[in-house]
Amino acid sequence: MGESADRGEIAAALLAARESAGVSRGELARALAVSPKTIRNWERGYTRIPLSAVPTIRRALGMDGGFEPFGSGAMTSGRT
Repeated sequence: MGESADRGEIAAALLAARESAGVSRGELARALAVSPKTIRNWERGYTRIPLSAVPTIRRALGMDGGFEPFGSGAMTSGRT
């Protein structure tokens, strides 16, 4: 699976996690000190989510435990 497919899966997982948590783009953007446009670009897979942002995103969305950044399957790439 290519990088763009991986990015698309991660983007979709972020969007689903944010909506499931009931957090607006603006709220998540404020927690990360970025613009809502940045969140939108991450959710659409236009730009990469910095790995350093993942812990803050998870806290802002009330997620705990597990390795996957935004839920099970988000990081599945088919590679070993």
